[in-house]
Amino acid sequence: MHRLFRRWSRLAVVTAVASVSLALPAAVRADEVVFAVADSSLTAVTGLTRDTANDLYWLAQPSAEGAERSTVYGVDASGQVLTRLSFPVATPGLSAASWFGDVLYLVDTSEVTAATEVPGAITPAGPAVTGAEVSLYGLPTAAVGGDREGLYTAYTLVYPDGPHDASALLVNPDGQIFLVTTGPVGGLYAVPRDFTADAPVPLERVGQLPGGVTDGLFLSDRLIALRTDDTVIVIDASTLEEVRQGPIEQPGQSLTLGLDGTELMAARDGQPVTVAAVPVPARTAINQAETLDSQGRRVSQAGTLIMLGAAVGLALIGGVLVFLRR
Repeated sequence: MHRLFRRWSRLAVVTAVASVSLALPAAVRADEVVFAVADSSLTAVTGLTRDTANDLYWLAQPSAEGAERSTVYGVDASGQVLTRLSFPVATPGLSAASWFGDVLYLVDTSEVTAATEVPGAITPAGPAVTGAEVSLYGLPTAAVGGDREGLYTAYTLVYPDGPHDASALLVNPDGQIFLVTTGPVGGLYAVPRDFTADAPVPLERVGQLPGGVTDGLFLSDRLIALRTDDTVIVIDASTLEEVRQGPIEQPGQSLTLGLDGTELMAARDGQPVTVAAVPVPARTAINQAETLDSQGRRVSQAGTLIMLGAAVGLALIGGVLVFLRR
């Protein structure tokens, strides 16, 4: 009787340990520097984004005081500069970058104007306002290579509720563009899908976000990652509610997804600029595992998880039968 009890006790311990091991997320590791960019003209990165068509990262920084042009840098996964695109516009307030569909988008907040009331115009939120403009630039990136003058298209975006400081530029897997504003409380603003450069583009406020955001991106069609000075926050793209978060040790403002889609990347200012891999905040049992294709669309692994669970269950049952026969 005592021998049987001891056997069942040991079995219970083994089963409990196995269950806990399966339930716990992987340990969080420190951010790891992946590469450095040895270019003396690049020192303060405010925009970092991956380009899956050219298999490189774009890094952008504000133009120098008095400069009449801007330059963005395309680097490979080792940090080697493969291309520099310049265009004849000063962007001293360049604050974010995002790539989608062979176009590199840049946001410059230096031209934000004070909002003024439109006489006689009233909205549900109060007097209508005009002004509060921010500049968006689109640079074609097909067949890039070497240093060259890039074509560009300039757009004027207009906030509906006064001037804001845009800190992040997001593009969802369907190609729609969003701006994230920073401050004590942040906001998410949508750019219309059919916007053109022919006239000012009105932004639509989508909802409230955490304050202090410096960059962000769509992880998939349903998840957004936002970074602050020391935290990566993952939110639901539909409800804008936080689903998980994790620490970020790499100083700086930028954040993008790695070229292989498995982890985040963050740039640190300096000479040289360094780029570190940052773990995506750990998923819980509620958040099913997912991977991302080259356009950031979610690829479900639910079937894999089910098969893994079934295999573990069969292994435990087999162990019980072997144990009872002893």
